[in-house]
Amino acid sequence: MIAKFEVQFDHKLKVWVLVLGGWRPIQLAAVDILVVDRNITSALEALEAKPNRQDLVADKWWLGYLNRPTPLLNPILCASEGKWRSTPTFEQFCQELRRSTLVLSRSLPNAGIIRHPEQHLEQLYAMCVSQASRTRKEVDFLVVVCPLLVSRTSRANERHLEVAILSAADQSGISRQSLCCMAALSVLYERPDGREPRVGRGILKPTRTYSQEDAYNALSDLHGLEFFAAGCAMSGFTSGLCTRDKYLAAFWVALGVQFGTWSENKFSATYTPRQELFPRLNDEEIDSLFKRIKT
Repeated sequence: MIAKFEVQFDHKLKVWVLVLGGWRPIQLAAVDILVVDRNITSALEALEAKPNRQDLVADKWWLGYLNRPTPLLNPILCASEGKWRSTPTFEQFCQELRRSTLVLSRSLPNAGIIRHPEQHLEQLYAMCVSQASRTRKEVDFLVVVCPLLVSRTSRANERHLEVAILSAADQSGISRQSLCCMAALSVLYERPDGREPRVGRGILKPTRTYSQEDAYNALSDLHGLEFFAAGCAMSGFTSGLCTRDKYLAAFWVALGVQFGTWSENKFSATYTPRQELFPRLNDEEIDSLFKRIKT
């Protein structure tokens, strides 16, 4: 026997909690720690300035469920993302971590908030910027490929652009299976008519004058997913990532990340992309694509 039930929320979905294998509404996120990203604290600041903003009514309702002792809120991603559209300095990192912690404590007085001790900040900063050399390569990759993806691609031109994307990954020195390459391929293989899902486009936001700053913004989101996945692989606690970015949530779900492992100081994750990541392709075509990616 199969039983079904539906849950009707009072407002349109505006906040997602990402967990291994998918997402959950805040109310059903049974985790120990919620990592919050910068668009959460930005919304809280906007509501603090104007509590009755009509365009944030639904956001206010959803974010209200963070105002409770558990799960603990961790603002570490706010510090690593920053507002500078580049890798933050240590001083900028510390400044943004303190500011984000203050925003959470003011807006959510009943919330449990992880307050990182000053003596741990250098170690946290080193962890957050440990991939700086890879980031520079990924920035170079996105600056090359995103101007190629501004317009939707015709069927006749798909493989030509795919070759260009994979060649750019090789020339930039990044893995073809990296998240930024997956996002670029997701833009390439979105629906020909432009309908949703447009997961990769929502992440990368390609333009003809794509800059290093644009690339860094997109990579901050993708690296946040990597950071979250790495945290999920640690024992002793469960975690989720809380975001208002529907495309980031859709990208995570479409990736199909199931588990990750640590070996000494190296983290690796296994993911099984779903059809929603490449909606123009059927299952057989997706399998063929990944054979080309792994070549």
